[in-house]
Amino acid sequence: MTIRPLRESGASESVRMRVTFWPDSTESEAMGRIGMSSSEDVTFVVEGDHGGLAGFAEVDLRKWAEGCR
Repeated sequence: MTIRPLRESGASESVRMRVTFWPDSTESEAMGRIGMSSSEDVTFVVEGDHGGLAGFAEVDLRKWAEGCR
């Protein structure tokens, strides 16, 4: 199993997975959330054994946290 940051070549497959997990979202909303446009938002993907993507995890850095001042 290989885990790596999402590359542009896998964006459409990542969008397909997001829409499958969250069917109320649109493809354009999913494309805006895949974390390739910012150094603070990153999408990691799992490469499947037979090619293609098998899963993803999204990481987002925030400048705040609940309960902190």
